[in-house]
Amino acid sequence: MKKYQYDVIIIGAGPGGYEAAIYAGKKGLCTAIIDKRSLAGGTCLHVGCIPSKTLLEATHLYQQATQAKHRGIESNTTLSLATLQAYKDKVVNVNAQGIARSFEKYGVTQYEGTASFIDPHKVTVQIKEGNEELTAKYIIIATGSKPTELPILQVDHSRIFNSDSILSLQKIPEKLAIIGGGVIGLEIGTVFKRLGSEIEIIERNDSILCEADASIKQEVTRLMRKQKIKVHTSTTLTGCQVNEANLVLAMQNKQGQEKTIEVTDCLVAVGRVPETDSLNLDTIGIERNNNGTIHTDENKRTNIETIYAIGDVTKGAMLAHKASNEGTFVIDLLCNETRSAVKEEMIPSVVYIEPEIAWIGKTQEQLTQQGIEYKKGSCLFRALGRSHASDTLDGALHILVEKETDIVVGMHIIGERAADLVAIGMVAIGAKVTAKELANLAFPHPTFSEAIKEAALGIER
Repeated sequence: MKKYQYDVIIIGAGPGGYEAAIYAGKKGLCTAIIDKRSLAGGTCLHVGCIPSKTLLEATHLYQQATQAKHRGIESNTTLSLATLQAYKDKVVNVNAQGIARSFEKYGVTQYEGTASFIDPHKVTVQIKEGNEELTAKYIIIATGSKPTELPILQVDHSRIFNSDSILSLQKIPEKLAIIGGGVIGLEIGTVFKRLGSEIEIIERNDSILCEADASIKQEVTRLMRKQKIKVHTSTTLTGCQVNEANLVLAMQNKQGQEKTIEVTDCLVAVGRVPETDSLNLDTIGIERNNNGTIHTDENKRTNIETIYAIGDVTKGAMLAHKASNEGTFVIDLLCNETRSAVKEEMIPSVVYIEPEIAWIGKTQEQLTQQGIEYKKGSCLFRALGRSHASDTLDGALHILVEKETDIVVGMHIIGERAADLVAIGMVAIGAKVTAKELANLAFPHPTFSEAIKEAALGIER
């Protein structure tokens, strides 16, 4: 059996893996990357971030075109789901080809297959021609995650979907139930609501988007009602009856009250779990946490000196930008170029619904739990001239600062361009900027960024 020697082997070609591989190639490391798909990109590119945002952008444009009569725009716009899906596939393919060209440019060797460990320096790859053994000085695990399954609701990809399969749906559901009120459930629910589906969300926690700040959770719940999306919180799915014409879902709230709803289709979006089953981790003794994630130190090194793990297989938020940042961080370590790892609270979260939601830093709940006295400044988007010009009045921006120092420790946004505005919060928190310093900046007018200045001015001093 032919053996290959690399400086680094990366298992998984999602954002963490492919960014690490390209970066390693740029730095002159002899690099191999292994993935079960022929085209790199992982869940994010093929069935996650990119296709979902493509659908969200297109349906947002469609909604604007059909609801802009009061702004002087009249049209008989229609939407072809087949054409939209073809466009989504094109976007995915263009991005995948771009990654492939980068691999070629920087000398990254790609293997299509499933990898499993033989020892701390060696993996075997199941490829079409048979098994092949690869060796490397270092190995990085970046295999990502997969949708969590519900034992009482078997995904059949026909009427009961997970987040991977529903993005390729070729029909618009008449009535779609979504099990799970997190980011994935809200985004996919938004897509199909815009296309004309009735949406009902079932969430077992006391609120949808439970990890967000209290101010955001309160506002997003109100906006869901405004958009006529039904939300059942503190409610657990207890059963599903599959009939020829519909699905009958049984649920129970925390008071013990039972209820059933009839839907045509259902999405299971109750979270994701690390995808490590095929790696043979137990054989080489890699330690895992109670939730199945791979245990690493602050440098993303596992308990085995030559093996690192990044992204969704490790603890923390399952976000593409977290994974890619960790990937380049590890490559720098392997090249003896040390830098500080990004702290969890410095990784922004974004929900691409309408209006957008984004946050970074500490929430009010976290500050209270940690005994940190804080002050809050807010700006309603309807106070902005740009919001009125754009007909996007919903939402607010909130800044949290330490009471004693006035240093910004959190920014929480629900409103137009929140995904872009949160980057300013990231810089402010990272640089320990005070609210007074933010308030002294001359933000361009009229823009949505003025909300940051107004919220900073609103903090009592």
